[in-house]
Amino acid sequence: KLAVIVDSSTSIKDNVYDVYETIVIGIILTVITVLFFLGSMRSTMITALSLPVSLIGAFTLMALAGFTINVISLLALTLAVGLLIDDAIVVIENIYRRMEMGEGPMEAAVNATNEIQMAVFAITLVVIAVFVPVGMMSGTIGQFFKQFGFTVAFSMAISLFVALTIIPMLAAYFGGDGH
Repeated sequence: KLAVIVDSSTSIKDNVYDVYETIVIGIILTVITVLFFLGSMRSTMITALSLPVSLIGAFTLMALAGFTINVISLLALTLAVGLLIDDAIVVIENIYRRMEMGEGPMEAAVNATNEIQMAVFAITLVVIAVFVPVGMMSGTIGQFFKQFGFTVAFSMAISLFVALTIIPMLAAYFGGDGH
């Protein structure tokens, strides 16, 4: 006769749900903070688009790496939410600075992105340089932190791609007079 003695699946499901909820709250608070500091709904929305794209890209790379969605990987994404938007903010602010100098949206997007791309690479590579070694730790602890370190690194790599491609494109087409 088989009987369930302890069912810890409900507490695990609750824990995963709490982490999902924390990610959503983190995204909302991040967008509100960006709106407060940028002072423009249009530039905030362009910048905020980097979050879902980076998170979806991170989930894709996680799947390719054979990682599962668990508490550790979700905590990594929770931590990464604040980091993901940094690159986009740097790029969008430089684009709007160039527009304020008199350049058109398309010209400003190209020139500003070219001007700031090495700084954005540096920002992202510093974060990746911190988290990849965490993902490569050995032993039992390394097994726990492998997904954590690489998930943050994956999301930052996608964030770099978004900041240098999608954000300038959106700013060129929708940036206009919105700053």
